[in-house]
Amino acid sequence: IPESIGNPTHLKHFDVAWNALSGQLPKSIGNLTYLEYFSINGNALSGQIPESIGNLICLKSFYVGGNALNGTIPETIGNLIYLENFDVGGNALSGQLPASMGNLKSLTKL
Repeated sequence: IPESIGNPTHLKHFDVAWNALSGQLPKSIGNLTYLEYFSINGNALSGQIPESIGNLICLKSFYVGGNALNGTIPETIGNLIYLENFDVGGNALSGQLPASMGNLKSLTKL
């Protein structure tokens, strides 16, 4: 996914699930502050979930399962107060769920 993905700042829906994408999630993803739906399930993406994910304040659905993401879930995830669906299954994430996830009062699917 190119760094330029953060350029269309009014993007609301991003779905590239079940392709053969590789590489890492760019930090510029945090520029998509109007984004409501993000799905990259079933690719070959690696690296960590960027801290900038916490800037996606309108996000309702976050699907990144079935990749090769590693590291921990960033504490900034707690900024996503409208988040309803959160799927990170099938990755190589480590550590504990961040305490900030307690802020996610709208969360219905984990």
